[in-house]
Amino acid sequence: VCKDTLKECPSSCTLNGLQYQGQCVFRDKNYLVVDECYNGDQFCTAHCDCYAGFYGKDCSLDIDDYDSVRNTRQTMCVGLYRMLSLQDLTTDFVVSTVTNIVSTTLDPTQLTHYGIGNCTATFEAFVEQVPSIIASDDVVDSAFSALSNAWAFSTLPLNMSEPAEVLLENEEFQNHMQSWVTDLTTRLAIARQATLALGEAGTTVSLSGMRLYIFRQLSGAFINSDNSSVFSLPQNA
Repeated sequence: VCKDTLKECPSSCTLNGLQYQGQCVFRDKNYLVVDECYNGDQFCTAHCDCYAGFYGKDCSLDIDDYDSVRNTRQTMCVGLYRMLSLQDLTTDFVVSTVTNIVSTTLDPTQLTHYGIGNCTATFEAFVEQVPSIIASDDVVDSAFSALSNAWAFSTLPLNMSEPAEVLLENEEFQNHMQSWVTDLTTRLAIARQATLALGEAGTTVSLSGMRLYIFRQLSGAFINSDNSSVFSLPQNA
């Protein structure tokens, strides 16, 4: 008899000697702590809650390394955005840039507001200017991975020990990111739908806490796998 197993945290939250540097917790799609999270459940995740002095998704970084990594990733995102004005938006350039966005934003705990903002703005430029490329077979999987990373950043638990003004700023930025990513997900899904022929097999996409199925027929739609939400798209002739 097959038995589902619990998800594991990255590096088990890093064992240092006889003590772990963080605690593994399970969170549901609303980022609320739950008791269990099985590998077969795509709507929950395992996260490390790092103890004081440790950072990163696996709690492996001290404050100096953490600041260095965050600055490096911010510089990479800013560089990607600046390249938009220097390069033609060819398929090769879009593929390369989206791949870099995915790798740069893979760990949401290592991102600054300015960094994730620049990476997401770069992504949005592709959706606006070359939707047929970013929604093509060459790029679409990586494109949705980039959006999933941005969404993961927007749902990180707030650090309640921060000063009130910092806490408010972080909460407002995360709310802004959620709205931004939701809009980009919708626009990318519509662009992807436009690349499909009527009756062609659709595209299944898994995001953080969401699973989309994009297809094209006389009345197109993309939906959550549990049918909890339906987003109507323009009809296709």
